[in-house]
Amino acid sequence: LSLRPSRQTDCLFHSFASLLPSLSTMLVIQASLVTQIVLSAIAGDVISDLVTPEADKSEALRLRQKQFWSSLSSVADDMKLTQHMELYEETEKALAELDEKHTEVKAALSESLQYLKSA
Repeated sequence: LSLRPSRQTDCLFHSFASLLPSLSTMLVIQASLVTQIVLSAIAGDVISDLVTPEADKSEALRLRQKQFWSSLSSVADDMKLTQHMELYEETEKALAELDEKHTEVKAALSESLQYLKSA
């Protein structure tokens, strides 16, 4: 058994050795491509987090307005604000219809109405 390489194995070794620079070059190219892909994905996420499309802004504004007005309407309903306003209007009409004979009643009713409105 001879430990000396044959001409065939020597040629194979040189052929393989000639491929090594191209393999290392390929690895460098692959690494740079992967790096570019990762960096562009990260940059895209950062940009999308910083810049919101106008449609998203207007939709968010519409939702905030809807939430604001529905909560305000809910509070008004809970306070029976509409019924209070109707009562104030009816009382003011009644005050306007009272004649001069009922000045004391008119004064007391007017004072009561002012207290109710400020409450």
